[in-house]
Amino acid sequence: MAAKRYTDADRGSTDGITLLLAHGAGSPLLKAIQDKEQWEPTLDKMFEAQHRKVGAMRIREAWAFDWQNHGDSALINRDALHTRPRPICKHSLIYVSGRSRW
Repeated sequence: MAAKRYTDADRGSTDGITLLLAHGAGSPLLKAIQDKEQWEPTLDKMFEAQHRKVGAMRIREAWAFDWQNHGDSALINRDALHTRPRPICKHSLIYVSGRSRW
């Protein structure tokens, strides 16, 4: 599984919380943006906001993960993804649609 670590570059503090972030896996129309980097604009705003608000809860770091078949994880797992059996739901869709290949 691929992961990316984000930290507040302006702060060297070890205080604060660690966020663990995953992406959605919903609409095929949005699949192009469903990877760990989708969190970058949100994290930029969150790190920016904590500089403006004194006494606010601090984010020390955030880790964003790609699911096994998305983004960089899909590249890492390419061979394993091609050799794994198809899920039952995919076989059902083939049967219902009458298509010989999916």
